[in-house]
Amino acid sequence: MALSIGRAVGRWRQGILGLLLSGAFLWSVPGAAMNFDPVTQDPPPRAPGPSLESAAIPSGAVALNAVFYLPGGEAPAPVVLLLHGLPGEERNQDLAQVLRRAGYAVLLPHYRGAWGSPGSFSFRHCLADIDAMLRWLDAPAVQARFRLDAQPRALVGHSMGGYLALRAGAGHPRVSTLVSMAGPDFGIMAEVLAADDAAARATAERFEGWVAGPLAGTSGAALVAELTEDPRFFSLAARAGLFVGQRVTLVAGSEDAYVSPARLEKLQGALVTAHSPAKLETLPGDHAFSSVRLALARVVLAALGEAGAGAEAAVAAGSFTGSITTSSAVSVAAAGAGANTAGLPPDGGAPTMPASSLAAAAAEARDSRCS
Repeated sequence: MALSIGRAVGRWRQGILGLLLSGAFLWSVPGAAMNFDPVTQDPPPRAPGPSLESAAIPSGAVALNAVFYLPGGEAPAPVVLLLHGLPGEERNQDLAQVLRRAGYAVLLPHYRGAWGSPGSFSFRHCLADIDAMLRWLDAPAVQARFRLDAQPRALVGHSMGGYLALRAGAGHPRVSTLVSMAGPDFGIMAEVLAADDAAARATAERFEGWVAGPLAGTSGAALVAELTEDPRFFSLAARAGLFVGQRVTLVAGSEDAYVSPARLEKLQGALVTAHSPAKLETLPGDHAFSSVRLALARVVLAALGEAGAGAEAAVAAGSFTGSITTSSAVSVAAAGAGANTAGLPPDGGAPTMPASSLAAAAAEARDSRCS
């Protein structure tokens, strides 16, 4: 009898451990503890229930098209801006659903000139649009209408959207968390294109194929010209010290043919050197993380600070096959330390790449994709 009871207790403990590792037990939702896994399960009923609402966000002289995934309930919700790439074929709406189930209000916007938003598309307009979105979210009328809290926001983006999240969010007083999924440093790409005419022409042709239809008021050549006119303006590495105090996570795909993990390792190194702690997560996926969407959702939730949401839990629970590499380097001098800009040119310019590095990076720039 004692042996049978011992075996039963052992099985019970193993079952509870499995639930904890899979993230399906006592998930911590912003504002409440709920007994479900938002990656794979729907939440308990809320009143009012979840909803999908359109929004028009003023930016420049136009109003941007956007959609809000709202979690429901009476309590004000924290906000995540989910930013798409170039041109934006991958919208990551599955991530929006997961984040909404976890209690976040998720805003999916379209930049000026993209997918029906009026105006002309450009990289600088995208950055201005994100700043306009953040100001709009702080308006009391907007917060009341959509039941949003007033806490600093999270920017989550894919490819170009990941770059934009970092570039627009660096040091922004209303941004606490940044997640860049396969987002390259456009400053480095711009420097490569400025130094290699063949790479610039090939990239302009590739951009042209993406512009037709989804984007208005621009061309492949115009986008390349914008980048090469002032590479330092687009540099993330030159702004590495601005991320101090923010939570930064970079996500790489080990099979990404467009933004290699090595490029994100260099970016992480630049951030850490400048006393901006950053984590790099590498998943066994392509540029769009096509085969690891559930693991990607857990990585994003973990990056937002949700306890127990790490993709490592899915591996331990047997619900994900593959490997996840985590690289986290935090400087002991990060707290209260200024940016270490040794080796960077003055005025926030992009670090100059040696000729050997330019040659090695040119081929990768020609194959860049920012979907």
